[in-house]
Amino acid sequence: MPAQLKNRFGEGTIHDAADLEGRAYFHCAACMSLFAEAASWANAHPGRICTDPAFAHDVVVVSCQVTDLAILNDLRHLEALMAAHPGRRFFVGGCLAYRFDVPLPDGCLRIRHVREDYAPIEARSIVYWAPPWWVRGFVEAGPEVLPGRPREGGLFRDHHPLRIGVGCKKRCTYCTINATRDAAYELDLNSHLVAEFKAHSPAVVIADSPTVRQVDEWALVALATGKRISFRNVEPTVANACFGRLHDLARNGLLDVLHVPIQSLDPAVLRDMGRPVEETLRFVDSVRPELRVLKTLLATNVIVLYKGFPDDWYPEVKRLFDYVSWNPFWDGVWDRARAEARWRLLIDGDYEPGHAP
Repeated sequence: MPAQLKNRFGEGTIHDAADLEGRAYFHCAACMSLFAEAASWANAHPGRICTDPAFAHDVVVVSCQVTDLAILNDLRHLEALMAAHPGRRFFVGGCLAYRFDVPLPDGCLRIRHVREDYAPIEARSIVYWAPPWWVRGFVEAGPEVLPGRPREGGLFRDHHPLRIGVGCKKRCTYCTINATRDAAYELDLNSHLVAEFKAHSPAVVIADSPTVRQVDEWALVALATGKRISFRNVEPTVANACFGRLHDLARNGLLDVLHVPIQSLDPAVLRDMGRPVEETLRFVDSVRPELRVLKTLLATNVIVLYKGFPDDWYPEVKRLFDYVSWNPFWDGVWDRARAEARWRLLIDGDYEPGHAP
């Protein structure tokens, strides 16, 4: 049943998976965490899933809100679907559903995160995952930039998502995850998850912020099975604490990709963000080179255009990491006209961090 939800973004009515009727079409315009959640529910309820919105009763657009550009992309997907398929019920899911400060088109409902913990994802194509909106002309089977290096926007898109947790307990000043992902929790490592891991290659463990325990225990599973594994969204503090286990994996050729979001190399920026300055620099200076020598692909995320601070450190990040994704800082105030202007400047204008936009 729909319920009233109140958070830092206001208050509104939000539905849950039990409110879906008939067959549902899931259209994910968000990150791999949200794609994997929708896919887990879809695989647990295959009879409820429709892969063509023209024949669905309900259409769920799984959405992001990490920046105003991501929200604008979500709304464009939603509006196109609503125009093309009138007569359906439309829901916005994912993190944008929790942003009551962002108005939705008339008739569009909000729905909580739709997920089915421990449900194996056997079929990925039953949930549509939109191409990365920041990459022009993206193709799913595009070539690698260099051997072992994914093309822009292609990080983990060919990996099997193994869900192990939800949410984050940290309090970075720029982040809204504590308000948009529900309470943080971990999935227990059990025989079902291990069987799913062993059945799919390549595999990446999916959590918004994996803990030390989770990285350690899944590293041990990979070592015991002799199967390659990748980790996503591992904070620098966790990577440092797990260095021994990660090094064992890499030394045995089992650590495929390690994604550690450092967000910046500028200590002043990190402090203002509420990020761990010393731990971040320690990872970059000590742990990262040890793993890179062992041919693990190292990926990171950074935030640029942060509150007027210079981005002169960005070229160094590009040199240090094999794969870098960037997001422009957003003050969190939704303004569609401003978002469209920033899109024209940063996306259509092919902005490159480190240069004046």
